[in-house]
Amino acid sequence: MSVRPQILLLSLSHRFYLDDTYTTLFSRLSQTATLKHAKTPPTALRLLSQNTFKAIILTDEGLTEHEPNHDQVLAQVQEYMRDGAGLVIAALHFPNFVTQDGFDGFFGRLGVPWKKGDCHRMDFDVNPSCNRELLYGLGLATADLPVRYSMKALGVRGARVHEKVYLPIAGARSQSIIEAEESVDLSQAAVVGARLGRGHLFYIGDVNWERGSQDAVVKLCCA
Repeated sequence: MSVRPQILLLSLSHRFYLDDTYTTLFSRLSQTATLKHAKTPPTALRLLSQNTFKAIILTDEGLTEHEPNHDQVLAQVQEYMRDGAGLVIAALHFPNFVTQDGFDGFFGRLGVPWKKGDCHRMDFDVNPSCNRELLYGLGLATADLPVRYSMKALGVRGARVHEKVYLPIAGARSQSIIEAEESVDLSQAAVVGARLGRGHLFYIGDVNWERGSQDAVVKLCCA
């Protein structure tokens, strides 16, 4: 009998409407994995010490906040990822509520050059350059991820070419009526990823959580 993989939802800045907002995603993940939820540092530390997780989803910006208890959890998450070949995904409420300093400082502490970018709705597609450096280590290829779709996303500046998973399509323009005439930085990625030690780190900037972003998370977590 095969053992179901476990996924940790880490919500140190938990909002009561999280489950209602992401019901479909959590239901899909639950079909193949066991979900565990940590809303406080003590619970997170206990679960991390007692379980081997297939993935950790940072559902909010809690780990970006400089508090002693949060820093302890971050250290455990880093150990899980770098030394334990774990997968960490910052998504869901994370891009909606993270501050500029919180975003830049958090990813800087993890060792990646990602900076908080702009928020636009436009069409994004998979960047083929992320294949060999990033996805192959997870047993995936770009063909396994959703193709071009529209999302409103908080982008990332400063990511290296092979770290950019979803980029605006050539000639993309903001699909917001208010922002349609604004210039858009097409180098900013909506989804980025990196190899850190033996593990992987991903950020998904979709603030409205389109079906394509759901599909991408399910693929990453359940490959």
